[in-house]
Amino acid sequence: MKRALLVVAACAAAAAALLLFVFRVNYDAVVAERMIDFERAEPNSRMEWKDKEAVRAFEYAFRFASKEPGTVDIGAPPYAVTLGDSRYLLYLSPDYGKVQFMKPGNTGTLYTVRPSSADELKQLVSEADKRYGEQGSVQARLDPAAFSGEERPFVRPL
Repeated sequence: MKRALLVVAACAAAAAALLLFVFRVNYDAVVAERMIDFERAEPNSRMEWKDKEAVRAFEYAFRFASKEPGTVDIGAPPYAVTLGDSRYLLYLSPDYGKVQFMKPGNTGTLYTVRPSSADELKQLVSEADKRYGEQGSVQARLDPAAFSGEERPFVRPL
């Protein structure tokens, strides 16, 4: 009897420790910036959240996202998010139901955030970014031959 009770208590303690590990919040802040392209952030577009609930929303969104099958070819993201040492290219817009992201070192792989986390991220970004939703979330691909030499650096080839 004592042995069974001890086993049950040990299992409960192990389960509690596992849950605390899985649902931990590792960071004190999250930073987002509007992006011009994959590498350059828009000047003066920095948004920062330091409250634990906002940091948790971003961290859980990235941690529990699902990887999409296949390889993607998509335009520059509207946002980049830095969480600790990790950076994410975030596709988030009021026009689309899904929130998706890529990791800069692997831009051919796309991850989709769970719907509940997507709603939280949209709410946080819309409150912090006065220009949220102004630009489309995916840039068009244009024929560079139709533009002058000065304009070509701003045009993505077909």
